Amino acid sequence: MRTTPPERRTPPGKVAGVIDTIADAVTLVIQRPWLMIVPLMIDIILWLFLHVTMGPVMTTLIDLLETSNVEGSEVIIDELRATGDQIMISDYLGAFVPGLFTGMPLDSVVGALMLFVAPDGFGIPRSDMYTPWANGLVDAIVPSSSASVFGVWLVCVLVSSIALIAFRVPLVRVIRATQPTTLSTEMAGSWLHFLLYMVLLVVAGCAAFMLLAVMALLVSVMGLSIAFVFSFAILIFGGMAGIYTFFAVDAMLIHRTTPINGFRMSYAVARQFFGESTRFVLTCIFLMLATMTLWGSLAGTAPGFIISLIGSAFVGTVLAAASMFFYTDRYRIIRALELGNRSRSTNWPPAITRKE
Repeated sequence: MRTTPPERRTPPGKVAGVIDTIADAVTLVIQRPWLMIVPLMIDIILWLFLHVTMGPVMTTLIDLLETSNVEGSEVIIDELRATGDQIMISDYLGAFVPGLFTGMPLDSVVGALMLFVAPDGFGIPRSDMYTPWANGLVDAIVPSSSASVFGVWLVCVLVSSIALIAFRVPLVRVIRATQPTTLSTEMAGSWLHFLLYMVLLVVAGCAAFMLLAVMALLVSVMGLSIAFVFSFAILIFGGMAGIYTFFAVDAMLIHRTTPINGFRMSYAVARQFFGESTRFVLTCIFLMLATMTLWGSLAGTAPGFIISLIGSAFVGTVLAAASMFFYTDRYRIIRALELGNRSRSTNWPPAITRKE
């Protein structure tokens, strides 16, 4: 079933640039504010009702550092003791959804890399919140063991994957302007595909970590800095992989296809439009990091915190919609070129007719 396509600033037949694409996404979210419901609900739950600390893990880590002779371990121990109670394992409930307490979603290679490059972009500290509201409505829960912490983390990640589907599939159906199946059927299939997608990312991440470990061993033998090699690998190889796979989730959800096809389609778009794709990815990162800094500054007052709560959901939804707009516009061009080349190849060589 076809629906009314979203309003676009760019005339039909033309491809919007990076700024116009984001402007189209802003218009879409303003006209359909219900698209922000899932990020808002996740933030409200994490703010008011769900606070599970990493107490046992922090205690184990502090004990390990105290028994080791690592240089600078005293500073790390003091920092863990000062801020350890504010680190909530329950915040992973929003791991794949943009939000005030989670920041940049971890549903892509770029998100995972930014966790190492700019950790400040992953949620505002609760110490920066308006003090009377910082603890929500319930007391924090301290798990009894490290195994319990892992169990809470696993449950939060699974629920977050469901939240991503509840957030993105309605957005996909609006942008795609078609509803080939019922909403529940499409959500179920998309969730299974996303779980397989995450498994593939974990396997690829483990393989990359093993490769980095081997490289670190080699460079340590040569007397080079391990930190330099690690940073170089993240910026160069990780950055390239992040750009080429940035639209994998969008492709997977829009076309209702498998993760392998999603990676292939994302690679095709990023390769054909590498410059534009790079500008778009960097713009999204800049907007997310800049707005997270702004929300952290505003959250210290009651009105500012409400603005931060709504603004975070708005910006996250806008960037998710802009990513889908950017991908679909350019994938249509690639498909048109493929169909044009295919038609020319079938009509060549031209038929030779004999004159009577």
